[in-house]
Amino acid sequence: MTPALYQSLQPWITVYSKQPGIDPRTAPADLLRRLPGMDSVALESYLQAREQAAMVTPSASSPGPTPLPPLPAPPGIPFVSGPQRNIGVYV
Repeated sequence: MTPALYQSLQPWITVYSKQPGIDPRTAPADLLRRLPGMDSVALESYLQAREQAAMVTPSASSPGPTPLPPLPAPPGIPFVSGPQRNIGVYV
């Protein structure tokens, strides 16, 4: 795999997590927007909250992550939420 090919595919690559669905906390916005039946108003609100939560630095007064609003899953596509683990891929 060339670096250019990896860069073009990277947003769509997932390591199999044994979870039967999509984690909206980490899924690319473009993927979520392309899901059939997704409520676009709820999604844009969710993405805005997700972006704002990512900019918040945890502190002693608020050590945990900012909770995100619920995002209804489109029909037939389960949303999952599990422990987040980051894995690096080096090309």
